[in-house]
Amino acid sequence: QRWLSAGVPLSIGSDSHVCRDWREELRLLEYGQRLIQQRRNVLAAPDEGIASTAERLYSAALRGGAHAVGVAKWGFQAGARADLLLLPYRDPAIENVPLEFALDALVFSSPVTPFTRVMVGGRWVHTEAD
Repeated sequence: QRWLSAGVPLSIGSDSHVCRDWREELRLLEYGQRLIQQRRNVLAAPDEGIASTAERLYSAALRGGAHAVGVAKWGFQAGARADLLLLPYRDPAIENVPLEFALDALVFSSPVTPFTRVMVGGRWVHTEAD
C-alpha cells in the first residue's frame, strides 16, 4: 500500500498466453496484499479520499500505463487520445449495481464479458458486429 501512496508507477500487461485479463491483474495485486496482511480492501485509501480498491488500482494502472508508454495526456481530458472500451449495458458483472460501485463490481466479479466496441485513437476498430 505504501508504494501506491508514494506514487510508484504501476502498469499492468502480459507477455503470456496464460492470462490476458486486465481485471485479473488488478485483482491479483489486491489479493496478494490480502494474503500478506490478512485483511480485505488493503489497497483502498480512505485517508486519501479513495475508498474504492478498484478505483485506486485502476487509476494507478491508467497513470502508470500512460507513463510507461510515454503518453503525456491520458484519461478524460482535452488533448488526450480517445481510447475507449465499451461493455454491454447489461453486463452481468455490473448489472443492477449502483454506479458508485460499478468499477468495483467490474474488477472483482467473475464474469468476463467481451467489449462490445473498441476505440483506438478516436477511431472505432471493433464493434459487436465485427
